[in-house]
Amino acid sequence: MKRFLIVVVVLLADVLPSVAGPPGDLKAYCVSKWPQSHEMQRVCMNQEEQARTSVSDWAAADPETYARCRQTSSSWEMLESCGKQRDQPAGASPPVSASPPTSPPPPAGVESRPILSTDADRHLKDVLERSGATDAKCTKKQYGTGWIAVCE
Repeated sequence: MKRFLIVVVVLLADVLPSVAGPPGDLKAYCVSKWPQSHEMQRVCMNQEEQARTSVSDWAAADPETYARCRQTSSSWEMLESCGKQRDQPAGASPPVSASPPTSPPPPAGVESRPILSTDADRHLKDVLERSGATDAKCTKKQYGTGWIAVCE
């Protein structure tokens, strides 16, 4: 059964492809993720740069984990998260935050409005149709002003 994650945030959705290794060009990566928001591009570049610095702190000391995580991570943040799991005992689950994901505040002077459930449903339907997964079973949950949908 094909499994994928669709994230609906400010009426944008990305079906994330599997890419080996984090981006070399952070600016190009962040522009491709947030083509219409310069503020989000800056936030993305800051987060990716911090994650790249964190990874460089442990990568030389643990090349096996770095190599394994690099194969499955499409961003420096994902690689950093994967690497943080290296200190856990075998079979242990990674720590899970009890709070929902946070998003950066909107740029100054920009008003943030909640996305209506009907708008999220309509956008999710459009994304599923474009990806050819119209028979996918999805569950949806609201986080802040946006929505996250997990589809199988």
